[in-house]
Amino acid sequence: MKERFRNLDEVEKYRAECNKLRYEHTFLKLEFEHQKEEFACILEEEKIKSESETARLEKDKEELCNQLLSVDASGDSKRMERILQETVHLCQKLAGLEAEVAELRAEKENSGAQVENVQRIQMQQLAEMQATVRSLETEKQSDKLQAEHMEKELQASNEQNNILISKLHIAEQEINTLTSKVKELKHSNKLEITDIKLERARAKSEL
Repeated sequence: MKERFRNLDEVEKYRAECNKLRYEHTFLKLEFEHQKEEFACILEEEKIKSESETARLEKDKEELCNQLLSVDASGDSKRMERILQETVHLCQKLAGLEAEVAELRAEKENSGAQVENVQRIQMQQLAEMQATVRSLETEKQSDKLQAEHMEKELQASNEQNNILISKLHIAEQEINTLTSKVKELKHSNKLEITDIKLERARAKSEL
């Protein structure tokens, strides 16, 4: 029973592990929420920048179109080439911004999936730890009841032993009393035998 009670200390260890997992789960959840808000802010900023850049590009495009419409058919070909190069550069910049936004979205989704996976694993571990704690607490309660039962049996046995010891003391006192009486009777018998022998001797001498 001492060994089993010693093993019940594992309940406290599992409870501490369970509290640790709860703390880590809460911390990861807060971190996930923080990262989610941070990614949302970054995504919103990039979206605003992209919209602003798109609006600027649209404006530049309109200006270029207006310039192209206003340019004389016999205008300078170098100017047209420069305008086309600027248009290509702006289109490339816009494509780069869109790719960056897509990368940020993918990173956000990947981070969310990782956090959800960690949360799922921790919830599973937490459930297992809680089941183990419940099992150990049930075993502890059973051992406690068994110990109380054994304690009651031990108390009853001690009371019975005390009764038997008391009866034994009484029996020993009676034995001592009877032993003293036997000794007295033996001594009395010896005296009577001695008197009889003396009487017999006198009678014999008289005869």
